[in-house]
Amino acid sequence: MLAVATRPWVRLPLVTLAALAVQLSLFTDMRPFDAIADIMLLLVLASGMVAGPRDGALCGFFIGVLYDLMLRTPFGLSALAYALIGYAAGYLQAVVSAAPWWIGMLIMGGASAAGVAVYATVGTVFGLRDAVTVHLVTAMLVVGVVNLLLAVPALWVQRWVLLGSDKH
Repeated sequence: MLAVATRPWVRLPLVTLAALAVQLSLFTDMRPFDAIADIMLLLVLASGMVAGPRDGALCGFFIGVLYDLMLRTPFGLSALAYALIGYAAGYLQAVVSAAPWWIGMLIMGGASAAGVAVYATVGTVFGLRDAVTVHLVTAMLVVGVVNLLLAVPALWVQRWVLLGSDKH
């Protein structure tokens, strides 16, 4: 019974639900510069950077579908955008794993800002109005800074979830 709890397909939904609860409660109410931080995006980026492009895309799709159930955006938008972002983040895996921890933080911050732009662009393609505005730059900065600060714990959590590794 205990061996089942050590499987990634058990840990990933539990961690995703916990992150979703924090996203929808704490981070939705905290709006620096009227922008919402996105730790679901951070989870997707960490998945790709830890497990590679294929698993990053799968985790991104799964996390995106769960997030889509809670949002008022077109259903599937987060799943598609997060799958693309998770796949792209997988290509940063070699850079992040070989770099010092602070370089990983900077990469996660920059990738988070880029991920917000990808989400807005995909949303615009699928009919989401007012996704690309001047406020998008503010949202990119806020998400980038928050995710930069939370990058090290996110990478550690996703290493534990996906690889079963306790290494920092």
